[in-house]
Amino acid sequence: MRRILLGASLLATVVASPALAQKPGVVELGAFGRWNFWDNSGGTAAGFTEPRPAYGLTNTGGVGGRLGIFFLKNLSLEVSGAYAETKRKDAIIGDDTTVVFPAQQGIHNWLLRGGLTYFAPLNQSLSLAIGGHYARNIWGGTEDADEDMAGGSLGLRWNVAEKVALRLEGTADYGWSPYVERPNYAVSSVLNFGAQAGASVLIGNTWDSDGDGVRDKGDLCPNTPKGESVDANGCSESQKDDDNDGVKNNADRCPSTPAGEAVDSDGCSESQKDADGDRVPNSRDRCPNTPAGEAVDANGCSESQKDDDRDGVNNRADRCPNTPAGEKVDAAGCSDSQKDDDRDGVANSRDKCPNTPAGRQVDAEGCPVPEVRVIPREGLVLEGVTFASGSARLSTNARTILKKVAESLRENPEVQFEVQGHTDNTGSKATNTRLSQARAKAVLDYFVSQGVSESRMTAKGYGPDQPLADNSTREGRERNRRVVLVQTN
Repeated sequence: MRRILLGASLLATVVASPALAQKPGVVELGAFGRWNFWDNSGGTAAGFTEPRPAYGLTNTGGVGGRLGIFFLKNLSLEVSGAYAETKRKDAIIGDDTTVVFPAQQGIHNWLLRGGLTYFAPLNQSLSLAIGGHYARNIWGGTEDADEDMAGGSLGLRWNVAEKVALRLEGTADYGWSPYVERPNYAVSSVLNFGAQAGASVLIGNTWDSDGDGVRDKGDLCPNTPKGESVDANGCSESQKDDDNDGVKNNADRCPSTPAGEAVDSDGCSESQKDADGDRVPNSRDRCPNTPAGEAVDANGCSESQKDDDRDGVNNRADRCPNTPAGEKVDAAGCSDSQKDDDRDGVANSRDKCPNTPAGRQVDAEGCPVPEVRVIPREGLVLEGVTFASGSARLSTNARTILKKVAESLRENPEVQFEVQGHTDNTGSKATNTRLSQARAKAVLDYFVSQGVSESRMTAKGYGPDQPLADNSTREGRERNRRVVLVQTN
């Protein structure tokens, strides 16, 4: 029998078949042929000089069938029945040559078993069948007796098709109430052996044990949860781990972990974590606390975080985005060289007219550009033309403005005008009148120096007599101190 089992094992390793783990609910129906090895050992009893065999039967073959139901994975409840015919091969003769039990023909045997069999998978085609059972040995024909027995089996099962298997096994049955008990006979138990081989039909068996549409033979993930989609290898996202970090794909927030890096429960290594959720890993994120929902660049920085001029004020709040390196800035991101208090577009450091009224067009030096093609009837106030206190001397800023006005006057030679000087009411009227006249004359003289014909213009000081605003306020007095061009033709 050892040779038979060894041959079956070698055959199974050569021929590849599907995985054969059995699911609960599979039913096995089988038939087999059996060879019986009856117990012919014995003992010596009173009245006999030679040992007498327990049965004295001829070993013979028979046939049988089985029914098995798998109620747990790989564990089956099996019942089987086998039939054989045999004969007593020797008469049992006493010492006085008396025939005590004559040789007999036509002895029938029914061997009924019921028990559990476990099928331990060995590879994708073969399993080891280990069983334990209760047996009832029933004798008939020329013998009429029953025996209670307990036994076991050991064998192999080879799945040759999805619903077909071959089985080869050896059995042993121990009987503690043999029918051979007779007066003065020494045998009180028997041990019978058998070898059987057959085929089975597996009802309800499938080669796709997890029902994912991929047969077990090619299924690299044999326990796919029900309902999950799988790839050609039978693996779902909950089973695959493409980056081999120990966290399955469906739970892996960092699916491309570099080999060898330790990860957390989300499958992320330190080089992959993204604390602010901006899709730029911490290791590359130059702005690690991006507010939720803000778009970022490749460095993980949003506009509210970037500071292109590196002045400590983020772009979004930086009113002076090109601060020269090293210059200190205020909360608006502006350094002293960039501030523009009158918001005329010219920084304070270059603005020669720092108090330009809102909305006025200015030149590169931040001074209003007067337009004198047509002088309004009410006159053109020369904004920014100022004098030192109590003086008719033009300031540098005033000369810059008047130079631009002179250019325009030269381009329009048909325009004739009066240069008017005005003051506020601070001080005496006589003094203010003389001062306003001197200032008007200073402007006229500057125009002449710039090529404007003196014949086109006159100068007159009106002192405080023609105020534009209330002299009781500071702002009003500033408006009243002015130089005005009034067209006369």
